[in-house]
Amino acid sequence: MNANTMTKIGLLDLPGELRNAIYGQYATPEGGYVMDPQSNKLKTAKGDAPDLALMFTCKKVAYELKSHVLGYNTVTFSTYCPPFHHDWRDGQPIPDAFDLIMQTVTQAFGLSLDSKTLPDAFFYTDIDKVVSGAYPSLAPYLEHLRTKGDRDVPIRTGIHGSAGQVPSVFRSFARSLTREVVARQLQYKAAPFQHCSQDGLQILVSLDPEPWSIPTATDILRIKATIKDLGLPGLPRTRSSVEYKERRVKRYFSAAAVAIRFLKSLSATDRQHLRTIILEEDHIGVAFSECHGLGLVPFCQENPRLRVDRRANLWRNVLQTTTAHHTWYDFRASYTLGIARSLDAHTISYVVGIWMMEALELGRAGMPAGSFTLTFTGGPGHQTCSDMFRAVVWRDATYQSAVETCIERGIIPFANWADMQRSPPDGYVTRAYWWSSFDGFPQAVRDMFAGRSIIQCDFPISCDGEKNAEDYIRENGWDTILYWAYYRWVNRPRSYSRIKPDPSWEEM
Repeated sequence: MNANTMTKIGLLDLPGELRNAIYGQYATPEGGYVMDPQSNKLKTAKGDAPDLALMFTCKKVAYELKSHVLGYNTVTFSTYCPPFHHDWRDGQPIPDAFDLIMQTVTQAFGLSLDSKTLPDAFFYTDIDKVVSGAYPSLAPYLEHLRTKGDRDVPIRTGIHGSAGQVPSVFRSFARSLTREVVARQLQYKAAPFQHCSQDGLQILVSLDPEPWSIPTATDILRIKATIKDLGLPGLPRTRSSVEYKERRVKRYFSAAAVAIRFLKSLSATDRQHLRTIILEEDHIGVAFSECHGLGLVPFCQENPRLRVDRRANLWRNVLQTTTAHHTWYDFRASYTLGIARSLDAHTISYVVGIWMMEALELGRAGMPAGSFTLTFTGGPGHQTCSDMFRAVVWRDATYQSAVETCIERGIIPFANWADMQRSPPDGYVTRAYWWSSFDGFPQAVRDMFAGRSIIQCDFPISCDGEKNAEDYIRENGWDTILYWAYYRWVNRPRSYSRIKPDPSWEEM
C-alpha cells in the first residue's frame, strides 16, 4: 500500500481511551490548575495560561477536552484581596468594608432578639411556633423570651453569642424570626421594634447579602447608603486606610467565596465535569468565612461526584476568626502577631470549635455525604499544633462533656435553659468563663481524634494519657454549674506558648 492509498486517521478516529491519553498529556499540567481571583480564570500551578488551542478543532474535541481539563485536574482556590485603589473613597479595603456591613446587619438582626424591644403581642401569636418548628434546637430560647419574670437576654445569645448553637444557624434563626414579625406587622399597633421603623424593618429584611458574596465597590457604597438611611444604632466606626496600615492587617475574601463565584460563572453542564476542588483558606477571612461552605451545598448537590477539601490554616486564619472576637479590632488590641509570645488559651477551643461545628452543619444543610472535608493545616508549626489540640482542645471538650454528664445524671440539679447559658456573676462576661462552647462540641472532637470525621488535621493528634470525662467527675463532682465554670477559669493556663523548635508566631 503506497502513501496515496493509505487511509488518513484523524484524532476523532482514535478510540476514546487513546484520545483521553492524548488529552492527558496535553491538558494535565503538574499541580493541576489554580484560580486567578482577579480575572476569575484558571491558570496552571506555574502561573501559565492553559494551552487550550486544541479546543478550537471542533465541538466534539472542545467538549472532550473541557471535560478533561475540569474533570482530571485539581482546581485550587485561594483567599483574595482586591487591589486597593486610591480613588476608592470609602477609606477601607473592600473586604473590610464588606465585613463591617455583615457585622452591622447581623447586629441589627441580633437586636431584634432582645426581649426588651420585642412587642408584647409577639408572645401571643403563632410566630414562635413557626420559628420553633424550623429551629427546634432554639425553641428553649423563644420560651425564655416569653418568660415575663426574666426577659433579659443571656450573654451567649443575641449579638454576643449563639446560645450554644452553630453561629450560622443562630444568625439564620434571627433572620427568620424577624421576617415572620415583618410578615405580621399589621397585627401590631406600634412599630415591631423600638430601634427600627416598620419601613426600616422591611428594608433590613431585604438587605441580607450572602456572607460568601464578593461585592464590588459600587455594591459596597449602595449597601452602606442603605444602612446609613436605616439609622441603626451601634454601627461599626469606619477606619481610615492609615489605621489599617498601622495595624498591618490585610483581610481577604475566603477561598470558598472565590470558588462559589467561579462555579456561578460556569454553565451547569461544565460544572458537571468538576471532580476535585481545594480551598486554601490561608489568610484572615471576612464575613463569617467559617460558614462559607454553605454556599457550596447547591453545587455539590448538583454534582455529587464533586469533592471539596477546605484547608484552613490555623495560624493565618482560624485562630484569628472574627466571629469569636466580634471584630478583628478587639482581637488585635489584645494580641498582635509577631509581638505576643503566647495565645489566649481561653479562646483557642472556641475558634477551633466554630470551624468544626460549621463544617458539621453542612451535612444538615444538605451537603451530600463524602463531598466535603475540612482540614486544619499547621504550616511549619506542626509540633505546636499537635500539642495545642491535645492540651487545650481535647481537654476543653472533655471538660464540657463532664459537665453535661453531671447534668444528665442529676449530680447537678436540673437547671433551666437560661441558667445554663449564662456566664457566672461578678463581672466575668467573657467567653473564657463559660463551661461550654457549642452543643455537640465534645462528640465532634472525639470523632476528629478517632479519625472518623469529615474534619481532619495535617499534623498528628492524639489524646493518649489525657483525662476523660469520668476522670473529671471523680475528681470534682461539684453540684453547680457555677463551680464547674469557675474551676475551668482558675485551674487552667491563661495562655499557650509555642513549642520549640517550631518557628515564631509571626513566621507561622
